[in-house]
Amino acid sequence: MSAFSYHYVGANEDSLVWEKFRRGDQIALGRIYRKQYNALVRYGLSLVQDEELVEDCIQNLFEKLWLCRDRLGSILVIKPYLFKALRHHIIDQLTLQKQKSQFLATYFEKYTVTVSCEETLIAEQSREEQRKKLLHSLGLLSKRQREAVYLKTFEELEYDKISEVMLLNQQSIRNLIHQAVKTLKNNRSQLAC
Repeated sequence: MSAFSYHYVGANEDSLVWEKFRRGDQIALGRIYRKQYNALVRYGLSLVQDEELVEDCIQNLFEKLWLCRDRLGSILVIKPYLFKALRHHIIDQLTLQKQKSQFLATYFEKYTVTVSCEETLIAEQSREEQRKKLLHSLGLLSKRQREAVYLKTFEELEYDKISEVMLLNQQSIRNLIHQAVKTLKNNRSQLAC
């Protein structure tokens, strides 16, 4: 048995494709792009609700990776590496465009509830109330807790990969998710009402 123990089933395949890409194989770049594109879009949209900006950042990210491929190091798992790079690229783009405040507003916007008078009169009022309570509970989480929960729950990343993306140690990630779950559980009783 090898000295390496892969925590991710596709790690060996990822590593091989990455090495081919680093050596200038355009087909390998295309494989990485096709395999990771949808996950990158979802992650990008979880950070900023501007699909055009996210798609542009992904395109620019892959162009930059291609141009700098000879200076890139070896990696075992591609997805967390690309998430981290995309996250930084989006922040850089927003800073360049002087839209960092828009980034924060957009990031929190998806957790904001707006209820019109018409909505309160329709038959689904109880469902809307539950939605408000859930969003309120999510609003009690810090932005780091929401991001960690998103990466763990929707992107199904392991703690070590989340720590790479968020630039925190694994114990901090575990603490963030534990506190988030605890907060949500404490507010769960309100959802049942």
